[in-house]
Amino acid sequence: MFKSSLQKLIKDSYYAKYVPAFIQIPALGAIEEDTNKPIHEANLYDLAFAAQALDKEQSAIYKRLSAIRELYTEARAKGALGAENIVNALLRKGGTQNLPIISADERLKETKGIKGCIFGKSGIGKTSLLWTLPAEKALFFDLEAGDLAIEDWQGDTIRLQTTGPRRMMCFQ
Repeated sequence: MFKSSLQKLIKDSYYAKYVPAFIQIPALGAIEEDTNKPIHEANLYDLAFAAQALDKEQSAIYKRLSAIRELYTEARAKGALGAENIVNALLRKGGTQNLPIISADERLKETKGIKGCIFGKSGIGKTSLLWTLPAEKALFFDLEAGDLAIEDWQGDTIRLQTTGPRRMMCFQ
């Protein structure tokens, strides 16, 4: 009875062909195994938990897709074509990112310095901490036009107003 009623309710809906016959409800609390339940027997909680599980699956698939696209883009930037092995392509010099091997001798010769980033909620004083740093050695990355609190600070600033440069800064 319920199954035919559900079919009647959704038959004219644009998503009707995507409604599964069964939903998978993830293990929760004392229930140690996933549960498969016919859609026509599901309650709102069942639908909510099944949707959460599908959201996690979708997120994992999107992350894998993004990683594969990034590998493809990097290999193409280095001149790879068709059936070339991805590892060989990525080992080539050139392209958008090189990951050079730095020897211990080279690394030990480098001038060292302290680098840091401060993250936190709005209004807790992140920008104001610049007053405690020597202006001639500090560089302020202004990601959100947040330099009002340090208007008279004498140090250098880089303003990153668009998403692209901000994203690139995070991956460098």
